[in-house]
Amino acid sequence: MMKSNTFFRLGKLVTCIFFVVLANASWALDPLSYARYDQVSVQHLHLDLQANFKNKSLTGYADLSLKWTDPKAREVILDTRELSIQKVQIYDSNKVWKTIPYQLAKLDPEKGQALHIKLPFQAEKIRIYYH
Repeated sequence: MMKSNTFFRLGKLVTCIFFVVLANASWALDPLSYARYDQVSVQHLHLDLQANFKNKSLTGYADLSLKWTDPKAREVILDTRELSIQKVQIYDSNKVWKTIPYQLAKLDPEKGQALHIKLPFQAEKIRIYYH
């Protein structure tokens, strides 16, 4: 039988996944977030995760559907904490997932780590594999 703190830890891990707030009505930049809501926002989130209860971990990917508000923007910055990123992909114009480079910034004790994803174009979707 699972202890309730296991579910708490897994829940905490899920909430630390990173993602931009899905619906930020004010569009004001949050001083405790790296995200640039004034440039791009996440409209939909699809998670495909496997839970390993023995190791108290989640492994899988997150698909983010993006809405661009700045026509010049070519970077998505996401908030992360305690994640191991395996790869980042974009859904290109040929309807194929293509792996692209990313950069995980230095850890800030309050804000976590910024995940910088520079894009060749304003992609509609990005996929992030992590655990």
